Amino acid sequence: MADILDKIKTHLSPEKIKGFDRFLDAIPVNVGYNVLIFALSSWVLAGVAILFTVIETRNLTELRTKLLEVEALKPPVPKIVYTPVPKARLESLVANIDGLYPGVSYMVSNNGLISISAGTVHYIPQFRAAISHLQNGDAMWKTEISTLCFGRECSGPKLQAEIRFDSVMVEDVSFKQK
Repeated sequence: MADILDKIKTHLSPEKIKGFDRFLDAIPVNVGYNVLIFALSSWVLAGVAILFTVIETRNLTELRTKLLEVEALKPPVPKIVYTPVPKARLESLVANIDGLYPGVSYMVSNNGLISISAGTVHYIPQFRAAISHLQNGDAMWKTEISTLCFGRECSGPKLQAEIRFDSVMVEDVSFKQK
């Protein structure tokens, strides 16, 4: 410990301080003023860049904290999945209403579609009632009339409709911890 104090005393001696002062006074002559100005401006620019980086890092950290707080308040949203109703379920639905609406015929396909048709426009009330009845098929079904045709615009039967049936399933919400 005494060695260290002796070394410090020698470096802080009046002769060493005068030598350091002479060195600082001689720098402009030895190096030149332009180099000193360039070095000083480089150090100032580096200091400003470090200060800017520190401030922006702090701001970014605060923004990240606020974002995490907002995400923590956002409730998870369940996903809704639509799948075509199986052909067997649609055939049983059509079998239940087959004789209720005279003049109306039904055709069930594999991809959740039922085609409804009637030969003439005289069957409009039955045709409309059959569509309404089919649309109330089941509690968790989504129905959509994909095609609808009346009168002269139809090729074939004068009343045609195609209804798409999808089962609605709501997936469970899973909470993710971050």
